[in-house]
Amino acid sequence: IFKLRGIRGGKSASLQGLKEGFLKVLKHRDVLLAAALAFCTQYSFYTVTGWYPSILSMKGEPEAIASLLTLTFPSMPLAAFLSNKIGRRKPFLYLPCILQALLIQLIYYLGGAPLYAATIALGVCFNVPFSFLFLLPTELVDELLIGSATGIILTVGYMGGILGPFISGVIRDFTMTFSWSFLITSIVIFSGGVLALFIRRVK
Repeated sequence: IFKLRGIRGGKSASLQGLKEGFLKVLKHRDVLLAAALAFCTQYSFYTVTGWYPSILSMKGEPEAIASLLTLTFPSMPLAAFLSNKIGRRKPFLYLPCILQALLIQLIYYLGGAPLYAATIALGVCFNVPFSFLFLLPTELVDELLIGSATGIILTVGYMGGILGPFISGVIRDFTMTFSWSFLITSIVIFSGGVLALFIRRVK
């Protein structure tokens, strides 16, 4: 919202212009990278939050531990504040993704107090890149194409949220363990972190 406040009003586009603009966005390298990043983050988030209570139950740990993933919401505005202070945004995209890959493995194998700490850290890493995904279109494309870019990024992103839990569930039934499901999730989110490094228009 703060980013959009500086956008000049009064501009509009013809139907033909919108079509051409949408096709331009579909070919925009950074928008496609951002969409792939969104896919990876949502794949990871919905897979872990969806299956984590079941895994905790199987491990004999309190299922309420999973709620710690959602108690780290304040990390979103804090990350935005720090990003503005240092004038960098890209580290807040790729570092949390890379850390997620490690933490997803830790929460599967740890127990007791270390499990609580890893869960809280993972919740922070979930929230931080997600908060910046909504800002990326304003930095990647012309103001008349922000809607199309946002639509592509979010649509592709939430496809990850749909496919992640399903794929992980099928893998679990095939292998009779969640270890492979979480390993693949770690690979997916690590790949997202690597992709974030190549978004050129974000510092």
